[in-house]
Amino acid sequence: MLDQEVFHVQVLIFERSARVRPSAHYLEKEELIIGPAAYVKFVVHLVEETEHLFRLIKEFINRGQATRIVLLSDLLALRKEQGGWEATPLARQVRDLFIRNPTHLCALIAILNDQPHRVTDIDSVLKIDDVTPEALKRKVLQVATGLWLKSPVSAQSSRQHQDAIRVHSVRSEEELKECFKLRHRVYDALGYLEEPVSRSKSRIDLDSFDTKAIHFAATDHRSHEVVGTARLVTTIPRYGAPTIIGDSWRVISDHGNWAKAAAREALLEEDRVFHEKLNQSCALPFPILFNSDFSSKYRAFMEKHPPALGGEVSRLIVSPLYRGLGISALLMRAVISVACHLKKTFLLLECVPAHAAMYEKHGFRLINGHHCRAQDLDQVAVGMSLDLDDHPFNKAVALAKSDGRLLGEHGHLCLCQHSDCWKRREFHFRHNESQCPLIEVHRGLERQAG
Repeated sequence: MLDQEVFHVQVLIFERSARVRPSAHYLEKEELIIGPAAYVKFVVHLVEETEHLFRLIKEFINRGQATRIVLLSDLLALRKEQGGWEATPLARQVRDLFIRNPTHLCALIAILNDQPHRVTDIDSVLKIDDVTPEALKRKVLQVATGLWLKSPVSAQSSRQHQDAIRVHSVRSEEELKECFKLRHRVYDALGYLEEPVSRSKSRIDLDSFDTKAIHFAATDHRSHEVVGTARLVTTIPRYGAPTIIGDSWRVISDHGNWAKAAAREALLEEDRVFHEKLNQSCALPFPILFNSDFSSKYRAFMEKHPPALGGEVSRLIVSPLYRGLGISALLMRAVISVACHLKKTFLLLECVPAHAAMYEKHGFRLINGHHCRAQDLDQVAVGMSLDLDDHPFNKAVALAKSDGRLLGEHGHLCLCQHSDCWKRREFHFRHNESQCPLIEVHRGLERQAG
């Protein structure tokens, strides 16, 4: 599990009403993020004018290390003539500044005399009549937790000798539901979920693409807990040769049926939102294509990327208590390997700009001209693509073939504290039997294969 860290956040308070300032000192105490995962340490700055605000932000950005900022202001949203709220030019200026500097992250909290569910480009809302020390701390801690979850992990965490993680395609209806629950837990902490999904009794995250996807789970070897998940949204022909996950059409069909069963179960708890999501008409093949930046370029994009030849990686999530172990990288390797063995020629994904460098290590490249918004999330995101053409210089395909051998033989990829086995992208458990915490699993699978 993750060693405790101190996560530093700069809190900028810029307001005309002076309702927040008297409570600012309540933020000075360190607070835990999501249980024992990390501590957050706030440093509060009172801002007097717009020029001071941007000067301060630019000073943080120009520092050598990545900066995390929470801005509270009653100047971030204004009421529209036709009703509702929208971000002000000030809010958009701040957003644009961080788009140009993606290694830094900023969350915006609008102080309003109303409490709308969501304002585009605003992370959260604090109603001015509800400003108390406790409410202020709770709101700032909420958005700071989102910043922590978005922040790339800078160093590998320590593992105990017997710790091990296995990544594999989802094998049961119950396991898929655990993936949906993990998605809800993390996305809710990020502030990504729509109000009905966030408040759902079933506490799952589910959409129509879950019926058209191969789902992956990362499980803790000792506790059997699902600690990570991802999905590959793609199309599979009804009849095809066996792959490293067996009959791929049967796998995607089972996963789709299990997703529908989760929606029906939620409906029994009066959560209609998931039933409605699964029954929405979905003509577009990939989630990324719902973004407004693709609407005018959809035809040209699809001419270069025929849907039948590709897929999209999405909903890649790791439990907060297991960050820093390399699980997201192994999930991505499993998805790429399966896509490669399904003869796909490209993969798409979208992510917050701060994560682009992480995916570039897997071979993904930014899609030029697309600063898009993630579906339903009101968050700035970038689109990326991975070339899976099989040629001698494609490192992603070479690794996918290597990983595919273990996936095909044993049904999973694995990692443990012995990084010489998995981090070098080669699995040598046969030569390290005395050190491998999964050796009995590997032996048992070999006996079954024999």
